[in-house]
Order: sequence, then C-alpha cells, then structure tokens
Amino acid sequence: MTQAQWNGIMADKEGYLCNGKTAHKWLMKWARLNFFAALKDLILKLYTAHCGLSLKWVSIDGTMYKAPLAQESVGKNPTDRGKMGTKRSLCVNDEGIILVMIHAGANVHDSKLLKPTLEVLKTLVQDGEEIHICLDAGYVGLENLVKSYGFIPHIRPRGEEKKLIERDPKFKPHRWIVEVKHSHINQFRRMKTRYEKLDVSHFALTDLATSIMTIRTIFRVELEMDSVWYNKMSTKKRLKRRFREIDFTKYNLLGLQLVSEAEIHNLFAPISLNAA
Repeated sequence: MTQAQWNGIMADKEGYLCNGKTAHKWLMKWARLNFFAALKDLILKLYTAHCGLSLKWVSIDGTMYKAPLAQESVGKNPTDRGKMGTKRSLCVNDEGIILVMIHAGANVHDSKLLKPTLEVLKTLVQDGEEIHICLDAGYVGLENLVKSYGFIPHIRPRGEEKKLIERDPKFKPHRWIVEVKHSHINQFRRMKTRYEKLDVSHFALTDLATSIMTIRTIFRVELEMDSVWYNKMSTKKRLKRRFREIDFTKYNLLGLQLVSEAEIHNLFAPISLNAA
C-alpha cells in the first residue's frame, strides 16, 4: 500500500517476496474474482460480531485526489487547475467504520454520489431501524432524497457543530468523523495519489485499505488500546513520546480466533480463488 512502483518490488532470496510483475498479475486476477471485496465484507462481519456495528448515526462526504494515469472514474479536478483526479465518497458510522465507498471523476459533484451511496447503505440496514445521516452544506436540497430511503437527514454547514458545542457542552458532533476517515485513508500512500489506470485494480486496493483499517479497530477494541499501530509518537505538540510494551502473543491468539470464527460460520465461502 505504499507509493512505490510495481517494477520497484524485487524478489528476495528467502522467497517471501516476488517481483513486481508477478505481484501485479496476481492482484489483477484476485481483483477480477472480487476477492478483496469479499475480504472487506468478511472483516466487517467479524467486526459486527466482536464490537457491534452501530448504524444509528452515519456521515457521508466526498473528497478529491490526484489520478494522473487513470483511464476510468477520472475527470478534471476543479480545485487543482483542471488536472485529472478521482472523487471518493465515503459513508462511515459513528465509530469511523467505513460502510460504503463510491468512486467517480473529480468533476462529479458530491450530491450526485449521494443516491448510489444511500442505495448501498440501505442493504446494510434492517427494516424499521432509525438511521441519522449527517451531511455538509454541499448536500442542501437533498433532504427529500434522504427521507425517501427512510433515513433522517442532518445537513449542517461548516462550523455549525462547533457552535452547538459552545452552546451545549454535552452535544456530540457526528459529521466530522467522515473527514477524519478520509485523512486516515490518505495515510496509505497508494490512496493519496492514484496511479492505477483501471478501476478494477484501484477498487481492489481501496477494499484492501478498508479491510486493514477495520481489522485494526477490532484489535484495538479487543486488546484495550494495546495496539502496535497506535504505539507511535504523538503528532500533537508538547506531548511526550508514548512508549508501550506490545504483547504480540495477544495478537497471535486474537488472529487465530478470528480465523477460526470465520471458518466455523463459513464466512470464507464467498472468498474463492479456484478460478485463478
């Protein structure tokens, strides 16, 4: 998930790595078999079993990123001097778990991606469940569209939640979570700038990034913040470096438990590589 070129991957003597051409060949094979999409769904099911998937509050927003080589889902970015870019529309719940991800050209307005996002979200919601949708000012006028799917819209301009917190310290903001999740995705350097030409490979990598982020959350919740991924120096000023001992035995045991649970409930069934 780095920004390295495929031909920059070199095979090692121990046999743990293959060359870049072979790695890309297998990525394309697995992507066409929907392996990464099935993996994302599997990990989301494991998260639901261990942490509980809350859908009462969700937030939706889009962002644009560079795509200089892309041939699909690409358009001129109006905020980047007309350079080619891709837009990513995210739908996340109150815990920051990615539920839906829709791609289009950078010249497509966020409001046009709302309907396909809601259609996918509707498949995850049980009948009669109360769902609140948090949106920014770019979705003004689409309240009826949100209500047509049985959801409750909350369209807030920038800074409105901050004012509500000042008036009521107990108010809990919800819309900002999707903004943070866009930032987290960009920490995967392959996602910050798109170099994949085709959608099939780019979508596979985004599904893989989503799976990694969700599995990290499972480990963080189950191990009570004892996480190797969050054992880094704080980015905030005037805070000391955080050193914590990591018990990797916990990671191994939890990983084996997740695999066994997936096998018991036959969650691996949609993931098949026989055609490869």
